[in-house]
Amino acid sequence: MKLPGLHQLNLALKITFSLFLLCVAFGMLQGQAYIILVLNADGEIRAPRLGDISKHYYVPPVPMLQHAIDGSMKDEVETPEDRKILEDWMAAGAPKTMYEEKVREVIERSCIDCHSPGGEAEFSNFENFDQLQKLAIFRYKPYLKKRLRKAHPHMLAIPVFILPTVLLLGLSALSYPIKIFLMGAPLLGTFLDVLGWFITMIFPSAALMIVVGGIMCHGGTYLAIFINFYYLWFYKSAKPHSELYEFE
Repeated sequence: MKLPGLHQLNLALKITFSLFLLCVAFGMLQGQAYIILVLNADGEIRAPRLGDISKHYYVPPVPMLQHAIDGSMKDEVETPEDRKILEDWMAAGAPKTMYEEKVREVIERSCIDCHSPGGEAEFSNFENFDQLQKLAIFRYKPYLKKRLRKAHPHMLAIPVFILPTVLLLGLSALSYPIKIFLMGAPLLGTFLDVLGWFITMIFPSAALMIVVGGIMCHGGTYLAIFINFYYLWFYKSAKPHSELYEFE
């Protein structure tokens, strides 16, 4: 089957494809800017380091209640003694007997004003022991739920704009081995990148997979955009059309 080369398309198609490629490039630049801002917790504007990526995606086996009293609820726990009671309870597996003996008083004194029906944080009701206990015992489930909520739209949306971008390479005069590599790398990179999000939850060293996948996805897509622009507007072929664009 003979297809027209990119340089042989009419002006309307060239302009349309060029605008599409510009939109893809600008959208990816915005995504990279967002990644830089999110991963650089120290406020610097720089390329994220491997440690930044690992820290962002790794989930330490620490209960969510521990995260709370180390962070947003730090000032709500009134004394070091109250904090130790909570930490000892979590370390013991959050048993109900220990809760009734020591922990209930701390929770009522430090948390119930907000974490109860009608409070600012009523969505997490600490008057309900079962809800509180789930927060006091480490589980991957809530983190996995959040990760899935972010990952599945990425896996569905990113290939939608990468695929047309790399398919245009099929209408270039590049050799078939180069086309196969350039067309497959961004899609494979997307898969490795998002897969790395989940593996890094448990193994922080797997952040390297995210880096490699991101380079393949973003770098491969930018390279495809550059090559497509070259063949759309600057390439002049001395070879017959049939030698360049005949597909079996």
